Amino acid sequence: MFETLLNLAFPKFCLNCGKLGSYLCQDCLKLAVRREKQFCSECGRAAISGLTHPTCLRRNSLDGLICLFEYKDPMRKVLHTIKYRFSFKLAEDLKTLFDKVDLPGHLNGYTLVPLPLAQSRANWRGFNQAEVLEKVIFSKHELTMGKEQFLERTKFNRQQTGLSLKEREKNLQGVFQVKKGQDPAGERLLLFDDVWTSGTTLREAARVLKKAGADKVWGMCLATSHRVN
Repeated sequence: MFETLLNLAFPKFCLNCGKLGSYLCQDCLKLAVRREKQFCSECGRAAISGLTHPTCLRRNSLDGLICLFEYKDPMRKVLHTIKYRFSFKLAEDLKTLFDKVDLPGHLNGYTLVPLPLAQSRANWRGFNQAEVLEKVIFSKHELTMGKEQFLERTKFNRQQTGLSLKEREKNLQGVFQVKKGQDPAGERLLLFDDVWTSGTTLREAARVLKKAGADKVWGMCLATSHRVN
């Protein structure tokens, strides 16, 4: 009853075409373009199944990266809305789309870890959009949902948008640390973020976890506009 009243008071319209009924209608769901070509998180060149090239792999780098969709409409509008308008219902509407996503079998058993927000930013938003997406979207997959947060942010850094690669790297130096009382040693972890742009955030998080003894650290992003060389 409450849900019905809520829908009457605040009707849902498709973010892409404006159709009444849901934040992403069935027709626009079909327009979301799956990412076919995966790439090395270090050099950006094509990589089989997203595995980091052996010649690029360093002790503390990501072991691999999976990007699920192309960063173009309707996914671009969806992710922007989740990030800046804080819509839980939108994440739920995406579940139908992501139930059809098949993750690589070798990631089964990994612990899915959303990138932590600085507490001040989490308080401002009221939630971490990566955590919401993680719980709603990947519920069917054989991944362990991280009950313990291995990472925490140490400072409220500048937003990455508009920064050059060097500025992004400098902006993220020392921004993550292993949370007190947590031990990632020997763990297989899947770091989750919404969009891959330069990759500096995921790489910095992986570096901290690897230095603390994590066995394997992969990255996963919902979307990217990266063009494979």
